[in-house]
Parts: sequence; C-alpha cells; structure tokens
Amino acid sequence: MRVSWILIAAFLAVTSAEATPLYPSGALALEAQLLPKMGRATRAWILAEARHEVDEGYFSIATQNEASIRFGVPAADFPAMSFLILMQAARDADDDVHNAVNSRNMGATDVARQQQLANGINNYSVQSELSPGSDLAVQQGNAPTLLSGSLKTQDPATAGTTHPDEVETPASPQPKPADMQKVMDRESDVEDTLAQATKVMTPAIAAAVTPLG
Repeated sequence: MRVSWILIAAFLAVTSAEATPLYPSGALALEAQLLPKMGRATRAWILAEARHEVDEGYFSIATQNEASIRFGVPAADFPAMSFLILMQAARDADDDVHNAVNSRNMGATDVARQQQLANGINNYSVQSELSPGSDLAVQQGNAPTLLSGSLKTQDPATAGTTHPDEVETPASPQPKPADMQKVMDRESDVEDTLAQATKVMTPAIAAAVTPLG
C-alpha cells in the first residue's frame, strides 16, 4: 500500500524511537522458533542478504530462493529462509525510513541556523554603521557567537552606502532532501512480500526446518 510520506514523516519524527515494522500476525513468534536453528554463519548470511536486497530494491520470494540456492540451503527450507530474510529486510527498510526522516530534519535545522547567522551578520552590519567598534552577540541555536567589532573607518562622504567591512552573505545551499517516498514505498513493498512469505510458513514446515551452521 502506497502512503504519502508527508503525513507519516511527521509521525515518525515523534515516534521514531518506538516504531517497528508492520509484522504480520505471529511473525515474531515464528522467527523466534526458527532462529535457534540457525548457526552464526547462517545468521550473518541472512543479515547480509537482507541488507543487499533492500539496497538493490529486489526482495521477491524468488530472489530469496535464488540466494538460498547459492548459499546451499536445502530446497525444503527455502520458505523458512525467505521468511527470515524478509523479517530482517523489514527492519532494514524501517531503519532507512527513520534515517531519511532524521536526515531531512537535520538538514532543515542546519539551513535555519545558517539563515539565522546570516541575518545576525546583516543586522550587525547595519548596527556597525551607527556604532562603529561595537560588538554584537549573534544567537546560533543556543550557542552565542560573538562577532568582533573591529571595523575600518568609513569616509563620512560615503555614509549611507555599503560599509567597507560589509561582506555580502551568499545564500545557504539547500541540502539534498532524502527521497522519502522511495524509502517508504520500499518498506511497504518489503512488508507486503513478508506477509506472503508468512502465509506459506505452516507449523509443519517450520518444525521440519533443518538446523544450519
């Protein structure tokens, strides 16, 4: 299901520390049943494969089956491997969404601070025309920045024009925004595929999974 990031991004910014992927009913219990059968090497492979599939945007069940063949998983255990990979992929995709939200928020904050500093410098230039040699504390977030009031003497004939020490402040570059819709769509696709994989995992299939090192 496609959801616009505009509403959800605001929600995630508040609940990012608590939010988790939308797991299908019973998925966490099933994962807890299967993971003890997986050895260290297999678990490391699951983590790497999940991250790779999320990065590449390929996370169909067929993709996991092909990966299982390369890793040497018995064919009977393909459904379990697909399920475990997708559980981790859902976590990775969810992390990507939260990272994108945090990156966007940090970028907006940085632009705001730079603009505040630029406004402070401009205000200082105006004040320096009236009171040469004075100091002005410019607030940048919670940390004041003291601008030195050491100025060149301006010819009275040029009063009202640009001060010799006044430097034009270039516009702050806009940070490249994270592709919120892309990462959110990707998380939604992973969760949809995970729901399919969970339906395939019957109790009998889960119980018959071969321990892997």
